Amino acid sequence: MRLRRLRELGVADPVKTCSVCDKPLKRGAGQNLAWSAGLCYQHWIQTPEGKQNRRKGQIKNDIWGVAFFGGDPPQYFTRIKAALKASTVKAGRDNQPLFIVWSDGRVTLHLGLTSRKAVGVKPEDGDEMLEGFEEFLSEVPDAQKNWF
Repeated sequence: MRLRRLRELGVADPVKTCSVCDKPLKRGAGQNLAWSAGLCYQHWIQTPEGKQNRRKGQIKNDIWGVAFFGGDPPQYFTRIKAALKASTVKAGRDNQPLFIVWSDGRVTLHLGLTSRKAVGVKPEDGDEMLEGFEEFLSEVPDAQKNWF
C-alpha cells in the first residue's frame, strides 16, 4: 500500500511491465531471469534462454521419443512400430535407418533396429545427428514441439 502511494507520487520506480504484452511483471518468475529480461514468464520461456533453462530442468526426468521417421524417404510417424514397419526392406536384410526425435531436442540415427531391439530404446543406443537434423525437427507437429 505504501509503495503504491509512493509510485503515485512519482518517488518510487513504476511497476515493471513485459515488453511484449505490457503485463505487470512478478519478481521471482523464472528464477528472476524473466523479470531481469523484462518479459513475463510466458514470453520468457519462448526465448532460447528460457527453453534452455526449461530443458536443463527436464534432463533429470525421463527422455522419450517424440517423433519417429522411417522409410525411404523418411516419413513422420507417431509410433516406433509404424516407423519400423515403413523401414523394413525384406526379411533377412538390414532395415533402412530409423530416425528418432527425443524430448530433449536430440535426433538420433538407429541402424539395424528391429522390433525386438526397439523395446526400451534409448538415445544412447543410436548415433546422435549433429548436422542435417533440422528437417526432422521441422516436421514434428507444433503440439509436440514444446520440449525443444
